[in-house]
Amino acid sequence: MNIPEVIDVIEKLEARNNNYWNFYTVVVVAICGWVISQQGESISLHVKYTLIAGNAIFYFMNLSVIYGTTRRIVAFEHELRALSESEEFSSSELRRNLSKPFLRYRLKFTLVTHVLMSFFVMLFICIGLK
Repeated sequence: MNIPEVIDVIEKLEARNNNYWNFYTVVVVAICGWVISQQGESISLHVKYTLIAGNAIFYFMNLSVIYGTTRRIVAFEHELRALSESEEFSSSELRRNLSKPFLRYRLKFTLVTHVLMSFFVMLFICIGLK
């Protein structure tokens, strides 16, 4: 593969990853909005636990695809860095830019962000529903 092909793959993976994050965000906002709209109404314990269990499954599956695509993005960024070391560039700035990861510790930040946000939404459900 050459540099433009690797960049194209990275961009496609980024678009897919952003779609997964957007879907996650819509679900989080919808759940929080629904919980807020239920203030003052009594929700059975069975409904509360079912909602929590369903959310936990969704969050786990969503994280699995986000983590997987992020891992691939990181792998292709490694390939981009390796290719850029052997390529001749007119610009030293471009060489410097391509020789560094786009986001350092990206996999760890993805995991921590998703898990923390999911935890706080679950906590919000527990506290918000009576």
